[in-house]
Amino acid sequence: MRGRRGVVAASAALLFLTGCGDQLRSSLVGQVGTRLVPALAGSGPSAEEAAAQAAAMGFGPDAIAANPENYMLFQVGGLGIAGLGRVVSEHDNLRTWLGDSGYSVSFENGLVVATRGFGKDLMAADVASVRAAIDAGGGEAVRLHDYLDSRDQIVQERYACVIASAGPQPVDLGLRQVEAEAFAETCRGTRVQFENMYFIGESGGIIASRQLVSDVVGYLSNNIL
Repeated sequence: MRGRRGVVAASAALLFLTGCGDQLRSSLVGQVGTRLVPALAGSGPSAEEAAAQAAAMGFGPDAIAANPENYMLFQVGGLGIAGLGRVVSEHDNLRTWLGDSGYSVSFENGLVVATRGFGKDLMAADVASVRAAIDAGGGEAVRLHDYLDSRDQIVQERYACVIASAGPQPVDLGLRQVEAEAFAETCRGTRVQFENMYFIGESGGIIASRQLVSDVVGYLSNNIL
């Protein structure tokens, strides 16, 4: 259900964007459609029903058109999630996004520091040294993740990480393709090893990424529109 609702909202956005009359944008919208819309085949909602559902969840085409910077594409393959999120709170460098199926993700300077609604969520994270290493062009960092154990007690996991530039790479943002500087973050803990990827835009912000939520949830992928 999560994945389907996400596709409904994303598809409604695509319906609006395709109708803008911009030939290039329509072509890029088609690329996103090939990835997200197939789940609507068969007995799925009509275009009008999809648009109405999306608007009711705050993901209507008018809202997206007015403030596209407040929307982001999210995907968690293991949970069947593929859809839009919108900003619901912002304070300094901390932004929280609400997904169209009810989950939430908080980013600090573009790095995931908390999630809710995924199951084994990331309750909190200290990632300051990771961002510093990215800004420095690479280096070593330590990240701390807080999770809930089976007794609902906070347990902290520590990871030693190495951040290295992977050079400029093309990034597909769904509605357009851009060139970005890629960074790989390889982390090792006592039980878990993982590799996050970050793509830095011209302004220095993270425009797309793949970041671990937990060993159960797996990776969260996201990108700006």
